[in-house]
Amino acid sequence: MDETTRTRRSGPRAPVVVEVGPWGLWAREATWRERVLARLRAHQLDQWLAEGRSPESFPLLSLRAQRLARPSTRQRLAASLRSLLRQSDKPPMRLGGAPLADLASIREMHREIEALADQLDAPVPVSAHGVALVADLLEDGRSPLYRRQQSRALRAWVHAAAVALDPADDWPSDL
Repeated sequence: MDETTRTRRSGPRAPVVVEVGPWGLWAREATWRERVLARLRAHQLDQWLAEGRSPESFPLLSLRAQRLARPSTRQRLAASLRSLLRQSDKPPMRLGGAPLADLASIREMHREIEALADQLDAPVPVSAHGVALVADLLEDGRSPLYRRQQSRALRAWVHAAAVALDPADDWPSDL
């Protein structure tokens, strides 16, 4: 039995932390404590990634970036964007005190938001920075998605997320 076969049969591997060390990037298995903390602090870590922090700068950011880049996470976010598009065609409803999205701005940006959802669904690598921007847009009640008369800010956010989804955006320009 070769090494590839043995690896596939052994089941899922433990998450890996990628860090910057004195001799460049290196990887190690994440500790149990790091995995728990990454889940508990997901919102804060998403904000840091959305701000453009490098996933390799902190072990918890590395773990969170890996989770955000998973197809299941990306598909969930794309489905949420498409749900917003469907809701924008219906009369507004307020459920359980949840903030209402700016449906007029969403209607105006239908094509851009649909294109963003398509990028998330595409079977290609994406940058965790871009996925974090989308997650922050959807999950933070202070984002332009939930503020009236902020269509310009919403357009800028959606454009920034679309550009940031490109994994080449993560690479320094001097390489």
